[in-house]
Amino acid sequence: MGLLGETPTARHLRPLSETRAIENGANSLAEGLPFVVAAGHIVGESWRSSRREARHRADVGEAPERLEVRLGELAARLELFTLNVLVLKVAGARSHLGSRSGDRAAGRLG
Repeated sequence: MGLLGETPTARHLRPLSETRAIENGANSLAEGLPFVVAAGHIVGESWRSSRREARHRADVGEAPERLEVRLGELAARLELFTLNVLVLKVAGARSHLGSRSGDRAAGRLG
């Protein structure tokens, strides 16, 4: 039994000439090459895109943590700055009070 239920018939098939075989192979390569190149390009672009998205997700995932650390550092610096300002105010007030009493004492003596 043949293909699709046909009965095989005895036909004589001529062998393909070498020239004709080379032409058929060249045509197959010429038609298949653009498809292979296009498929490779599509696969490469999808791979590159998925890598970029994964890297972006990783960067976005780390961003809040980095911001929290930076916020903590800035809060500590602000607290230190506030304490320095307070120390300078107290030192300035003491210096101002000390110079006033020193002026009065010098004024009484002179």
